[in-house]
Amino acid sequence: MGTDHGLRLVDLLAARELGLRMLTDADPDTPIAGAHAIEIERPQRWLEPGWLMLTTGSRFSGPGSADESLRALVRQLHEAGIAGLAFGVGVCLPAVPRALVDEARRRGFPVLSVPLEVPFLRIESFVHEATRTSDVRALKRTVSFQDYLLESLAAEHAEGALVGRLAELLRGTVVLYDDAGTVLASSGVGPLRLIRDEIISHPATGRRFTVGRWHVRTDPVRTGYLRHWLAIAARRKEISDELADPALEAARRLVAMIVRSREAIRAEDRLRRTELVRMLIGAASAEANYLWDRLAAHRFRPHGEIRLLLLATPDMAEQSDPRQAEPPATPEKPASGAPLEPAAQLAKAAAELDLPLVVAVHEGRLVAVVEAGWTPLSRWLERLPPGMCCGASEAYTDLSQGAARFREATLACTAALRGGEPVRRFEDVGLVDWLVAGRTTSQSRDKADQVLEPVLDNPMLAEALAEYFRSACDIRRTARRLALHPNSVRYRLRRVGELLGRDLREPATVAELYLALRLSSARDPGSAGEPQRSPGRPSGPVPPGPPRPGPDR
Repeated sequence: MGTDHGLRLVDLLAARELGLRMLTDADPDTPIAGAHAIEIERPQRWLEPGWLMLTTGSRFSGPGSADESLRALVRQLHEAGIAGLAFGVGVCLPAVPRALVDEARRRGFPVLSVPLEVPFLRIESFVHEATRTSDVRALKRTVSFQDYLLESLAAEHAEGALVGRLAELLRGTVVLYDDAGTVLASSGVGPLRLIRDEIISHPATGRRFTVGRWHVRTDPVRTGYLRHWLAIAARRKEISDELADPALEAARRLVAMIVRSREAIRAEDRLRRTELVRMLIGAASAEANYLWDRLAAHRFRPHGEIRLLLLATPDMAEQSDPRQAEPPATPEKPASGAPLEPAAQLAKAAAELDLPLVVAVHEGRLVAVVEAGWTPLSRWLERLPPGMCCGASEAYTDLSQGAARFREATLACTAALRGGEPVRRFEDVGLVDWLVAGRTTSQSRDKADQVLEPVLDNPMLAEALAEYFRSACDIRRTARRLALHPNSVRYRLRRVGELLGRDLREPATVAELYLALRLSSARDPGSAGEPQRSPGRPSGPVPPGPPRPGPDR
């Protein structure tokens, strides 16, 4: 690329005080040597090549002005090497004539519209000052690009506004990708997917490459742990460095500013939600009015029934140790162990369903508070990520009960994970599940293993006992499931009784052994329901519900 920093067409477009607008898909890198207003026929005789012609169109305002005359003007200027035509609107004609624009587009000739409030003298003076020294012009170009692009920050969708302004400056296609290759904003047409594939295949640095007839340049934008990509593409020819470098430099800084601002807002929102959930779980009665006000900001009905939810997958739950909770996340460093991505997905699904919900990471666990109505909540629960289970507390309005309700949600989540169910409400948790879920400490498991020790050391006996409970204490059903003769099942169960010193016909014995099996298999939320066993022990099935002692059927 060359090093000439002379005035270019793009410099006029970037000058906000001129208010010029390009009407054709011409090269923004077109050099401008001067500017002169002229209203006579055959104007190319009075203009040097590379100059910009200014006109109000007075020659074409009278009756009988033919479209052919307008096309001829464009043809004459183009063939004479004139840099472009700036047409003042609102003086003689309300708009630039369509025939003139069509001919200019066909030839790729620059045509600009000049607003009524901008006198031609201002444009001529700007061009004159800009062409005096190239070093000053290069500096002014950078500043004008920055000023022009900076206005995009005031838009509601800043990324889209920035990309649109950059595309208008460079007269090409501009795309903003995130690190995964998702298009965040684009302006213009082009092979967006092929450009993305090239970026993903060479993610380390910016590159120049061609895709068919498209000349593409990509530049990375790094913001802390995040990375985005700006891509510019043009079909005419590769956009010169004199234009692309200052424009992309300004755009990169603005993208970084937008990303940091958005991440700071998200981090602040996460902290506020985390604080609200923490207060709801440990609320005192004196804080109730304040918490209802906080919930009202999230569209909760004042003093309406709510539920606490605990959401977990087996992997998440195994990592959920409150003693290892990390410091709060920041825009520069997200908490590595906190499931922020699932929280964002769940919040997005709730917003789409118009469901009042606050979800946050509390002591390494994903906790949510929702309005208690089960119909809208069930639609949201249908969108849980694969493998995620939810435990719901009972509905309540007394916010001072938060700690107790959180224990309910924890017990319900434990039961859901152990049973392989996506959702379990606390009111649907059975007595045995409640007892087991509330006593899953290592001491409880050790006690259960102590009770079952003689049986667990014998795989055949352990399997027979577990299957006997699964079969509702029915000998024949147990035999069918184990592919044994009923007498073999009776023998094994008799051996279990002998080893344990218990009578399996006693309801108290059945209840104790069943509960021991459940406690032995219980884990913290996230287990798959398999028993905790020492090496060499069988991993027989655990009965899904309390057995019913009955006769030898």
